[in-house]
Amino acid sequence: MHSSSDSDALAGMRQALHGETDLRVIAPALGDQRFARILALAPGVDPVIGALGALAGEVPDLLTPSAIESPALHAAIASLIGTDVGDRVLEAWAWVAPAGWGAPHDAALINAVHNNRCAPWVAAALIGPCDASAALLQSSGDIARAVQRWGRTTPDHPTAWTDHLTPKERTRLLDALPPGSFGAMLCLPWLPKERAAASIAAPDNLWTGTALDAYAAASPVARARHADVRTSR
Repeated sequence: MHSSSDSDALAGMRQALHGETDLRVIAPALGDQRFARILALAPGVDPVIGALGALAGEVPDLLTPSAIESPALHAAIASLIGTDVGDRVLEAWAWVAPAGWGAPHDAALINAVHNNRCAPWVAAALIGPCDASAALLQSSGDIARAVQRWGRTTPDHPTAWTDHLTPKERTRLLDALPPGSFGAMLCLPWLPKERAAASIAAPDNLWTGTALDAYAAASPVARARHADVRTSR
C-alpha cells in the first residue's frame, strides 16, 4: 500500500514531467530521492526543476556550470530555505554553490539551523567564513566540513578562510581539530601549514587514508603548499 506522501511525490513528479514549475506542487517529488533523480535526468523538464532534482537526488555532478550560475536556480533554492526539501537541496548545494552564495540569505540559513532544517556546516559553508557562520559550528565534524568547503572555494589561497575570522574564533575552530584527529585529517589541505604538520606527525595516526582523499580533492596549490609536510615521514 502506498502512503499519501508517496502518492503526492508521484503526482508532483508527473506534473513536473508535463511542464509544471510550481515548487509547492513539485516539492513532494523532490523529497523522494528516486523521483528527484528522474527529474534530474528526464528530457523536457524545466531546467530549474531538473537542477533541483539533481540536488535533491544527491547527484550535484549533473549540474552544468551555467546551471550553477543561474539566477533562477539561486532564487528557487533560496525559497526552499527552512523547509524539509530545502534541507536536502542545501546539503548538496553547499558543495557546488558559488562562494558566498548564502551571505545575502544568512538570517534565513541561521534560522533554518536553529529550527533543525539545515545542518550547521551547510549553512556555514554557504554563508562563507565569518564569525557569524563560524558560531554555528560546534562539533568537530561540522567544523571540518565547513573548513573543507571554505578552502575549496578559494583554490589559489586554501587558507584564506582564516583571514575572515577574528583571532578568537579562528583559534576556537582550529583547537576543535586536534592533531591527527579524524576532523583534522578530513580538512588537512585547508589547514595552516603548522597545523597540518602537527597532524601528520601525530603518533599512531589512524586517518592517513582520509588525508589522502582530502588531498585528492584539493587544488594543486593546496597540495604544493603541503608537499614537504606530506613527504616528511
